[in-house]
Amino acid sequence: MDFAHEYHHLSRAFKLWYLNVRAAKSIKQDDNTLYLKDLKVVLTNARRKHLKQIIALHRQLYGQNFLKWMYNIYRCKIYELGCVALDEKDNVIGYCLYMFNECELQDKILHEQYVGIAKAYQGLHLSVYLRQFSHSKYKKGAINAISTLAFEGDIKALRSAQKSGFSIVKKSLKPPAFYLIKNL
Repeated sequence: MDFAHEYHHLSRAFKLWYLNVRAAKSIKQDDNTLYLKDLKVVLTNARRKHLKQIIALHRQLYGQNFLKWMYNIYRCKIYELGCVALDEKDNVIGYCLYMFNECELQDKILHEQYVGIAKAYQGLHLSVYLRQFSHSKYKKGAINAISTLAFEGDIKALRSAQKSGFSIVKKSLKPPAFYLIKNL
């Protein structure tokens, strides 16, 4: 029983990794950066050199690592599936990471999986700027919309998503969260 269970999880992880690597091909349109003068922050596409800092910030904010298959997706496709906010010393102070879900792929919907902002930069609307910048990077036609979840008790996440242009489409019970969509 344990082997069958383990095999099921391994094959599912590989299937999701393959789906994301294949679907992420040629979905971004440019490599411009944006400098936010008032915050002294640069918004740019994530690169492989940023991955260790993204993981460290994620662990600091959420107290856990990425699942191994997700880490492998980002290791291969971080440029296509992520954007970062960098301070003056080129340190990652924020990130926005995406992935494709099987049920959304046929509609060309990209799922916003993680948004994280360093504690020192929270409350400055950096998550809104980073989301808007990230969304502007995706080719219309390659991606039709972006989805995200905001857990029921997380008002900050819900407000940030709404300020970034997301609208509540439905409420899910497991987990108790709002499902939001932003059409591109």
